[in-house]
Amino acid sequence: MDRETFQGFQIDQENFKLLPQLQHSVKYGSYQLLMELAHPAEIEVGKLGLLYFPRGHYLYTGVHRTALIARVLRHLRNSKKIHWHIDHLTTNTSLSIRQIFLYPDELGECRINRKFLQISEAKILHPGFGSSDCKNKCAGHLLFLERGEKQLKVWREKYLDVSYRFKNGESIQIISNKS
Repeated sequence: MDRETFQGFQIDQENFKLLPQLQHSVKYGSYQLLMELAHPAEIEVGKLGLLYFPRGHYLYTGVHRTALIARVLRHLRNSKKIHWHIDHLTTNTSLSIRQIFLYPDELGECRINRKFLQISEAKILHPGFGSSDCKNKCAGHLLFLERGEKQLKVWREKYLDVSYRFKNGESIQIISNKS
């Protein structure tokens, strides 16, 4: 079976503190933030206006061409100048980032986002969110996962070719998803 796969790091919440160690080795690429909103929220998001976000899990896909880790670390900060659509959501006190997926050298945020949308039954609640400057005219780069983390299972098992996970807070262990 011919299928598209992606190589990346999966970093769990307890290992976010290790991200700065990757800053010099991972320069650019795409990323996904798995987030959980504990309470429904109405948030003013720039030109998109007042948006309603139901309680639940969200997956945001982005890219940075020069400083990927710095961008991800910025998303983890609660206090920051609001610049991008995602900043309006990540500064909400009811939101927590649960996992981060990094795709070094993979400058295909749209390809990753479209593939995840295709296989996961995720929904775009707010067209244009995170994709106002998208050259591929994506409907949105913020996905709502109605069934929560269960929707990530197929992605992890079938589309992540190799996953790198931090183990024991020190090194990276390579785990292959292919049998």
